[in-house]
Amino acid sequence: MEIFQKKTIGNPVLQYPRQKIGNSDFAGLVMIVCVLTFFSICKWLGAYEKRIPEIYLYLDYLDSSKFMRLNDPLNKGLQLGLLANPGSFEDFKVLKNRNVVFFLQSISPDYQTEPGMIYRQVFDDLPAKANWGNHSMEHNDARGVFGLSEIGRPIFRPWGAFHSCGPGILQNFEFPDVFPLGVNFVSGKKWYSIPNGSWYQSWNYLPAQGLFDRSFKIFRDSVETRNYSWWYKILKADEKPENKIFFLGGLDRERMTRFSINACLEDCGNCEKSSFFEDPPPQASFFCGENESESGLENYVFAKTPGKTQYLLAKDGAPVEDSVEIIGDEGGALSFGELEGRRMLWFDRRFNEKKRFFVLSNGVFNKWLKEVRPDFPGSFSLDIAAIKGLDEYGKKVLICGYDRNRGLVLCFMWNKNDFQEIKITDFKQILIGSEIEDIRIYNDFRLFFVKIWGTPRSLIEEGKMFRDVIGIIDDGFNTVGKGRLVFEQKWIAEILMMDLDFTGAESIAAIPLGESHMSREFEFPVEKYSEIICGGKLVSTSSVKLGEWSAPVPEYFDSFKQPSRVLIDILNGNKF
Repeated sequence: MEIFQKKTIGNPVLQYPRQKIGNSDFAGLVMIVCVLTFFSICKWLGAYEKRIPEIYLYLDYLDSSKFMRLNDPLNKGLQLGLLANPGSFEDFKVLKNRNVVFFLQSISPDYQTEPGMIYRQVFDDLPAKANWGNHSMEHNDARGVFGLSEIGRPIFRPWGAFHSCGPGILQNFEFPDVFPLGVNFVSGKKWYSIPNGSWYQSWNYLPAQGLFDRSFKIFRDSVETRNYSWWYKILKADEKPENKIFFLGGLDRERMTRFSINACLEDCGNCEKSSFFEDPPPQASFFCGENESESGLENYVFAKTPGKTQYLLAKDGAPVEDSVEIIGDEGGALSFGELEGRRMLWFDRRFNEKKRFFVLSNGVFNKWLKEVRPDFPGSFSLDIAAIKGLDEYGKKVLICGYDRNRGLVLCFMWNKNDFQEIKITDFKQILIGSEIEDIRIYNDFRLFFVKIWGTPRSLIEEGKMFRDVIGIIDDGFNTVGKGRLVFEQKWIAEILMMDLDFTGAESIAAIPLGESHMSREFEFPVEKYSEIICGGKLVSTSSVKLGEWSAPVPEYFDSFKQPSRVLIDILNGNKF
């Protein structure tokens, strides 16, 4: 596989001027917009030496994958190009010894009925109120509409009410640790535990007439779970991946089917129906830290179901019980958005032995954004996040987010002083285009990002096309020329680097990914044959007719396939 990279000979220094994107063939691709004064790199970091890091690229095609090293900046004779086909993974980290940790997700094949008890706020008022339906008490058990076996089953409701087996086992809490899916909280009402799949009377009601003005609905809730688990695998330097995988942690995704009927066990008041509830998929973020332990690694997973306040924070298969501080989850039920955009940062706060995790989401990113830029128009969609600590105590953290629809990168500083006060400062925005797939921040706080793009850039660049099947056709009525335009795009994955002074983006490496083709037919007057066959530009007019673009083009092989996930990581580097 051919890789285009910066070349070094002998002493690792650049041998030719670095290419800048902006005033060259890629003019207009990257535009820099400075909004507020940003601290200079020197003010942030002191005198850092700039380095070109080793760059690693992962392409996931679902049915296959490619893990590649794109450069060898120290001229160590490292293998370039394809290193492994490791399978489908969520993220990866290249370690100092060039071993690679891959993080993967496993989902159980299907939902399983959850055994045991569920928590519900069971109606426990007067039996007479429990029995009252839309206009009368029970005179027929109509639960058979949900299956004949449902007729006559006991109902968790007040003692003395029809079919009652009592309200269940009383619980001594205001809220359960994990709030049940599909349940409406009623303030001041007690919680009971009942077997999963049981009938029970709720505090949800419908208007009624007669003896009471309310009829409290009866439900049957059947809860099922599907397990999501997260693992990691180690690829040793220049070797095939080990088959052994290591467990990090897991969460259950819930769904619930509810049967509903009126308190009189009839469909009075249009209450008889089935409902379905399902959690969104849990979202996970990973972090791999290197330490001085025997294994040398600490692998973490942070996972959460959007809309729920509970989360999983685990290390190497066990819940984290150390003193930790989680930044970015202040609101509890935050939406994570796209999975691949979420990364958390871990580092050791040595002065108080706490581990700090940053968990970025749309909610907290926009909260911080409004603090530093209250006039920012609309909301920012956090499609990709990058984060880096500026000091070993985690008091200053650089946070960058990418919004694909806007084609915009926003960066700002998260600061925490000795008085535990948090400030968001030093805002900057960069208009960078909509083709970015991943972003990383290097140790000297340059941004590295990967994009996938095709050239020519647009179908309107007809001068870059080639033409075939040109001939003269006599259809018996008119003599016309007919032909076909074939549009070929060559696709590459390109790695770009940008300093935080944003003087421009520099192309570091690129790798070809294949070609794709589209075609359109055209007709023209026969007297234009010579002009067109010699390369004259085709413009649709009353005489020249251009068809619509279509794909595929059977005579031309499409070797390009859009990857489902594109990730990069960076390591080490050489001075320049």
